[in-house]
Amino acid sequence: MDSFYRFSSFDPALQEEVRKAIAYQIGCAQCMSHGCPAAVITDKKTKAAVDFARKVSQTQLPVTKEDVEHLREYFNDKEIAELSAFVSFGTGYARFGAALIVDAALP
Repeated sequence: MDSFYRFSSFDPALQEEVRKAIAYQIGCAQCMSHGCPAAVITDKKTKAAVDFARKVSQTQLPVTKEDVEHLREYFNDKEIAELSAFVSFGTGYARFGAALIVDAALP
């Protein structure tokens, strides 16, 4: 996950809110041990990213044109692709941790 953070074009606070949202959506104890999602997100760009992450991580439904159009209000095409990759990787990482019942933060 560090590679996504290190080479990302996103603000670290946005990335962290997306990561937290995925962790709590999936229920990975190890992922959740790094912090809770914000109760209120006032930044519209971050909120759009978190809402997208929640949808992708909680359902098997495809991403719709409407989902992408909403993201385009805040992100360009390159950023949407990067966000999609980050959410996909984060979802897989959290599901793997949850499936293995990893319950402690890694060193």
